[in-house]
Amino acid sequence: TETERRAFDITPTQVNGNYAVWMQTTYSKKTERPVRGDIFLYDIAAATTTRIPAPDTERPAQYGPSVDADGVMYFGRSSKACGENAQLISRQLDGTETVLYEFPTNRDFGFSFAVDNANNTTDVYFDGGKCRGSAFANILKLPSV
Repeated sequence: TETERRAFDITPTQVNGNYAVWMQTTYSKKTERPVRGDIFLYDIAAATTTRIPAPDTERPAQYGPSVDADGVMYFGRSSKACGENAQLISRQLDGTETVLYEFPTNRDFGFSFAVDNANNTTDVYFDGGKCRGSAFANILKLPSV
C-alpha cells in the first residue's frame, strides 16, 4: 500500500523558567484533516525534548500545552472531534497526570497559559468555548492548581 502523505503544523505555546512547550498537529494531505496531535516538553538546561504520549486510544489528540516554572505541563486531551471527551490535564515531571477538568459535550479549548503565583500555586488560563458557532471567544481561568 502507498504511504499516506502528511503535513505538519508546529505551534510554540509557552516558555517558563527552564521549560518550553509546543504542539505538533499532523494532517492528512489527502483529506486536509488532523490525524494526530502531539505535545512536547523541552528542558532548556538539559537540552532534552520529551514527547508526551497519549495513554489511551479514546483520547488520541493532545493540544494547547502550557508550562509552569517547575515544569508542570497543562494541556488538553480529547478524541479527534471538537468537544468529544475533552479534558484539561496536568502532568508532573515524573509523569504523574491529573484530570483537572472534564469539559461538557461540545465544549473544548485550543490553547492554555500557565501563570505562576507568589504563593507557589499556578493559575491556568484557557480559551474555552463551544465547538459550533462562535467558538473560543472567552478566556477562562482555573485558579490555584
